[in-house]
Amino acid sequence: PDVAHELAQLESWRDPTVNQAGQSARDFRRYVARGEATLFPSTRRTLDDAGKTVHLRDVSRGGLGFICGQPLPVGSDWRIVFTHEGYAVAEAAVCVRHVKKVRDGVFLIGSNFVASAGLLTLIGVDPGALENEYAGADRPCDPGTVDGLPAPGSSPHNSRVA
Repeated sequence: PDVAHELAQLESWRDPTVNQAGQSARDFRRYVARGEATLFPSTRRTLDDAGKTVHLRDVSRGGLGFICGQPLPVGSDWRIVFTHEGYAVAEAAVCVRHVKKVRDGVFLIGSNFVASAGLLTLIGVDPGALENEYAGADRPCDPGTVDGLPAPGSSPHNSRVA
């Protein structure tokens, strides 16, 4: 099937998640988006030259949904380059939040916009700290922390933040 047909079929997969008050549980409204973009793995030191073509599904102020020909690791960081008539017109850093197999060779990817490691380094974040973050992204927080930050009422000096 062609990409437009594939994306149209996925409309029934939209998550109508609502909170207890009956309002959308999402932080930002999603907008249907169509187009092609190129995805590049991003690390602190390198950008891979072999991009993956992806097809946009939706976008919000907080993230981007797209389909890809292969699954991507949850928690992985990427640089997505948006093109128009063959020209790169914009790019953004994203982090994969979820992956759902549609069928063989088609995966629905949800991502959040993030600050790139390069930008963080440029504005003064210790590059060594970023290396540690990538190495331990999937490990649980240390006891005494909440999402990697000191728990309320605890001293930040007795909790290690990865």
